[in-house]
Amino acid sequence: MSELIKVCGMCTVKDVMVVVAAGGFIFTVVHQLFNNSRQINRRIDEYEKVVELTYKNTESIKDLTCTIKKEQKHIREYQLTSLSDKLFVCYHQCRIQKYITRGQLENFNRNAKMYKKLGGNSIVDTVYIPYIQTLEVRD
Repeated sequence: MSELIKVCGMCTVKDVMVVVAAGGFIFTVVHQLFNNSRQINRRIDEYEKVVELTYKNTESIKDLTCTIKKEQKHIREYQLTSLSDKLFVCYHQCRIQKYITRGQLENFNRNAKMYKKLGGNSIVDTVYIPYIQTLEVRD
């Protein structure tokens, strides 16, 4: 304590004011650094939450994509089956009536084209079309 009194006795009022001002400045700087550090930590927490949500969303998108692909496969299979049935019905009807109407021919050609485009089997090319081409077209 006596040493502190000796040091204080050697300081002028101006020196004390400089030390107090410097201490106040240092306190303000440290306080601001502390606040900035807290803000940075909050931002890091927010960033980590965004990364976590992004990961979850990515997983959800992958699951939805898989579901959509399965549904598209089912739709394609349904379309192929439906077109196959329509082509068979037209083919069978024409075998019974021994001719084809213009409307039936247009329908048949449109359905056959789509059936092939969707990857249908070759029965259309090997059986249905050759027979349909031999028929008389009526109005």
